[in-house]
Amino acid sequence: MFYFCGDFLLLQAMEDGLEYAISDSPCDPLIVGIPQELRLPVTNGQTHGFSTDHRNWHWNPGFRIGVGHLQRNDEWFHELVWTHVNITNSTSMSLDGTGRLIPLWMTQRPIVILGEPRASCRWAADFNTIDCKVATGYHISRYLAFTPHFGLRFAIIDQYYNAQYSSQWNEADGAGFNAHNDFWGIGGHVGLDTEWALACNAGFYADFSASMLYGWFCVSED
Repeated sequence: MFYFCGDFLLLQAMEDGLEYAISDSPCDPLIVGIPQELRLPVTNGQTHGFSTDHRNWHWNPGFRIGVGHLQRNDEWFHELVWTHVNITNSTSMSLDGTGRLIPLWMTQRPIVILGEPRASCRWAADFNTIDCKVATGYHISRYLAFTPHFGLRFAIIDQYYNAQYSSQWNEADGAGFNAHNDFWGIGGHVGLDTEWALACNAGFYADFSASMLYGWFCVSED
């Protein structure tokens, strides 16, 4: 017997290391509008990126669809499941003329610009996994059922990162930094699905799974 399944997902993805600028309010006064060489150490600096909590991370929709085959004679089933999430996050900041903005992704020697410089950052990713698994169910009692499963997982995760700085760093269109991080992986996938039945056709379930992948990264920057 063949069957189909599907889920709608709403996920909030987070990642470290996406900071793009530092705002600095030095103690010594600087002349507004005149470029200044970066002075070290940076005092009163604040790093700008995506927040460490949930505030600046967007919620992104996704889906999980699958097809399976159930063997009626021994109740083993084989399943192929595709999970996809398109991740987009963006943030920006500007100064009001009282501080300095230090870009973190400039390739040349950093030049600190006063006035009202602006900076922005965008992180996007396509998350895809394909799971091929085999499973069978065990009824521990009339109220509890276990379904262990194992198989293979294929993963393709493509990431794009862009940091943009206002035209103070370039008389034409400003300055920017682009990076791509593409990952391909394959490995084992094991898990355990549980179903707890209560009275009046009510119940709840809890699923656990883990994967270990061997992967390849392709990274490019400009």
